[in-house]
Amino acid sequence: MKQYDAIIIGFGKGGKTLAAELAKRNQKVAMVERSDKMYGGTCINIGCIPTKTLVHQAKLAPKTATWDEKKAYYRQAIAKKEQVTTLLRGKNYQNLADNPNIMVYTGNGSFISPEIIEVVTKEETFHIQAVSYTHLRAHETPEHLVCRLLLEKKKTKKKKKNKKK
Repeated sequence: MKQYDAIIIGFGKGGKTLAAELAKRNQKVAMVERSDKMYGGTCINIGCIPTKTLVHQAKLAPKTATWDEKKAYYRQAIAKKEQVTTLLRGKNYQNLADNPNIMVYTGNGSFISPEIIEVVTKEETFHIQAVSYTHLRAHETPEHLVCRLLLEKKKTKKKKKNKKK
């Protein structure tokens, strides 16, 4: 069974930010996302970005367009939205997948125990284990965890410094 310092389920804003921060600290991270169409999370794929792209494209269409011209503008707007979301999804994926400390799994992640996650992909089912950070505390967001890790690191440095004196 592969072991990681942290396992993160969900490739959204919080998950990708936390994975990148932990990897920067030399932690081995597993990122599990159920769909390759959701790398980057809701905002990039089905929320903010696609909506804003469609609104922007609608503003470019002339108000006096005929019905057939409006259909053509609509098709162009959908194509532009797909182009933008595909580009951003790919960049988000590459930002994590190209990091040697991060392994991205595309599949469903489920807790088997507090440390073990079952990952079901299209090809196989396997287990991975978290050996350092298994979960966020109930009240924490990923940003809280990053802050907690920064404080722990600062305390550790201070203790080492005090021991040298």
